[in-house]
Amino acid sequence: MNPTLLRITPTPISSLPTSIPDLTSSLSTAASSLFSTFPSSPWRKGKSFQNNLIQTYSQPGSQEQTEGFKWHARESVHKVDGGWEAFRRGLLENHSLNEKKYIESCIGARNVQVLSPGVAEVWEMSYKTPFPTSNRSFLILILTLDLTAESSTSPRKFQVISIPITHSDAPEDGQKGFVRGNYVAVEEVDELEDGSVRWRMATASNAGGSIPRFLSEPAM
Repeated sequence: MNPTLLRITPTPISSLPTSIPDLTSSLSTAASSLFSTFPSSPWRKGKSFQNNLIQTYSQPGSQEQTEGFKWHARESVHKVDGGWEAFRRGLLENHSLNEKKYIESCIGARNVQVLSPGVAEVWEMSYKTPFPTSNRSFLILILTLDLTAESSTSPRKFQVISIPITHSDAPEDGQKGFVRGNYVAVEEVDELEDGSVRWRMATASNAGGSIPRFLSEPAM
């Protein structure tokens, strides 16, 4: 396993494991370890939103993994029409294209390379940011992993893992008027015994450009 792949510093696409099973296993294990003590220490409880539906947390990040930026997390439990399948369609399937639909500031989603269809793909995501900051782009490898065991009695679960990379087909200065930022993120969605769905997400990000850390961190 190479847990250092789950980091905020971009990894060259050529440095990733060539075996897709090795790549997904390495990152899935590292992603699960991030939530191994959740929501206990070192996670610290933060604000809640939407009548306590969404609870936020944070923990310090290391220089090696997040360049000193904090990990910010959220957890929520949902009972919605369509249940598990609704979450699967919205977050696991066509993840990047769906993000453009439900995040207003996301103004572009370009597929750069498919390593394994529906499992490991490279996407360039573009976001409109408030004046006077420049718009931001992020180049990420997205893994969408169905972790549901073959046994029909096992709880259903999936992960969405995003790590920043560099790629010759999407250079940092390739989009005029955009500044390249970096983020690493883990989403874990699992079905609970009562049929509700728990959604957990943790992310660390560096907006890039000249935005000071003391401004970008509170925005998380």
